[in-house]
Amino acid sequence: MSETATIDYPVQEQLSPRPTLFRACCHSSAARLEDHTPSDEIVFIDAVDRDDAARRLTPLLGSLWHVPVESIGFYNLMAEYELYADSANIRGGDLRLLEVGYCGARGPLYPSPNTMPYMLVRPETIKRLKQAWATIPADAWRGGL
Repeated sequence: MSETATIDYPVQEQLSPRPTLFRACCHSSAARLEDHTPSDEIVFIDAVDRDDAARRLTPLLGSLWHVPVESIGFYNLMAEYELYADSANIRGGDLRLLEVGYCGARGPLYPSPNTMPYMLVRPETIKRLKQAWATIPADAWRGGL
C-alpha cells in the first residue's frame, strides 16, 4: 500500500486570521501559444501564508503554462479574509472571493463566463470555489480580466 503526502496547514486562531486561500492576478510576458496573447489571469492558491503563496505561484504557473518562471508576474495577492473585507457584495458568502471590481450602481464585477479562474487549491477549496462560481447572478455585470 502506498502512502500519500499531505501538507500541514496551520490551525487558524480565532482572533488572528491566518488564511490558507489567496487570490492573485497573474500574467506572463511570454506567449503560451502561437495565437495566444498573454493576458491577466485570476489564480487561487492554497498556501500557509502570503510569502508561501508568492513562492508557489510562479513555479506552478510556469509549469502549467509552459513558459519560463522569470516571465511570470503577479499583483493583488490577497488573502481570503482581505477579499471578504474588500467585498461590496451584500449577499455575502464565498461569492465575494470572485469579485474583480465594483461599478457603482451596477454593483460587483465578476469574471466573464469564459475566464474561469485557475484553481491551484485543495479539493475541498475547489468545491467551495465552484459552488461560488455557480451562484454568480445571471444579471451580474461580468467583464474580463
